[in-house]
Amino acid sequence: MSGYRMNKLCIDGAHHSDVEIRRACIKMIPKLFIESEMRIQANELLRQETDSQLIELLNDMAFDPELEGGEQEKNRFLAPAPPVTLADGTVLPASAFDLDESGQPLFAAEQQSADQLLPAPDRDAGEAGPARADNAQAPNQEFDDIEFDPARDDYDEEFDAELDDVDGEPSDGEQN
Repeated sequence: MSGYRMNKLCIDGAHHSDVEIRRACIKMIPKLFIESEMRIQANELLRQETDSQLIELLNDMAFDPELEGGEQEKNRFLAPAPPVTLADGTVLPASAFDLDESGQPLFAAEQQSADQLLPAPDRDAGEAGPARADNAQAPNQEFDDIEFDPARDDYDEEFDAELDDVDGEPSDGEQN
């Protein structure tokens, strides 16, 4: 039997006059249908069902805790927030549960205790700059001082500011 024919047979059996046939067919519904279709079928069968045990079974099938449940049931289905990491490696709190008793973020307390244990590094004394392609250390520079470095190979050599990047034609301001 194909999936459609099996599903149709099960739903037809769930409308049968014999309670035991209805019970057997209703118990097969979760195995034959996906959750959303199961809820739809259970709600439709609830309209005409008279047996109290089958009504309870269908109510359990029709209930979706993600949509109809209480606040805690709904929250169980939410994905946890990804941690936010700053450039210096500090992880920001994802929720109010990441706060200490005084209301300060836990990362601030951890950072403060770590700063008390270690002396601040001397910025001028031998701090390594970013690495270049030839494994030599590039000098530490501000962004305004950065110029073209021929050792780097990540520049777009085919980029031409004169051309419009969409159609390859000169931009509207510069016509030939």
